[in-house]
Amino acid sequence: MILLGLLGNPLSKSLSPDIFSYISEKKKIEIEFNLFETSSPGETVKELRKLSYNGFFITTPFKETLYNILKPKLMFTNFNIINCVKFSGSDIIATNTDFIALKILSSVFSFKNKTALLLGSGATAVTSIYLLRAGGIKKVYISARNLTKAVEIKKRFDDIDIEIFDFNRCFKKYDILINATPVGMYYNERIATDFSNTELVIDWPYSKGMTVLIKDARANNIKTISGIEILVVQAIIGFEFITGYNFFEDKDEIIEYVRQKVKTK
Repeated sequence: MILLGLLGNPLSKSLSPDIFSYISEKKKIEIEFNLFETSSPGETVKELRKLSYNGFFITTPFKETLYNILKPKLMFTNFNIINCVKFSGSDIIATNTDFIALKILSSVFSFKNKTALLLGSGATAVTSIYLLRAGGIKKVYISARNLTKAVEIKKRFDDIDIEIFDFNRCFKKYDILINATPVGMYYNERIATDFSNTELVIDWPYSKGMTVLIKDARANNIKTISGIEILVVQAIIGFEFITGYNFFEDKDEIIEYVRQKVKTK
């Protein structure tokens, strides 16, 4: 039996149990996957260890909090946003499967000398900038409600040309649009966009069907990476990280399953 969990708050919309239930049934592997909606993530991790969990995933708002609490061994140096942890003897080892998934999904696209508009200033936004920096981005516009956190991001990535705007108040042209906010996940909200120069849209949220942003982008013949694609690929990568099982060849089948499943949520 493989014991896995997800720590976050809230978790009512999580599709992770569906993903691992499907993998368990498809691959005939016993997997128990539990949700831990907690306000004390450090204490929850202690309990998971006592219960002999193999590892766990992390979502909002604990991706940076748990790094600071656990001080785990890292797969990426100086990457203090984590979302996947495994117990290995006395060690706690962490990685960021969101980053790996996004890097894989965007591998056919070049960020070199491009300009990006990034919506949001949380852990997902930080993960997105790590990707942009690794790809050689030229300039990033951050459009955020929390300008204090946006300024902190700018200080953290002082080797990138970053300009900050209030949310939905950036009227610059950009090659890449990344929505790292929940906007579009719960309601059919439309983000103010100018697709005149846009080549790629990455939308972290997911909703029943497609988010409005993904629909708008595809209507304009723009390449897209959806939240469901990121969710499934990072889950597959995380499962391999924790257990050693590799199901990457099944990713398209699992993505389609989750697309159908989310319509019933």
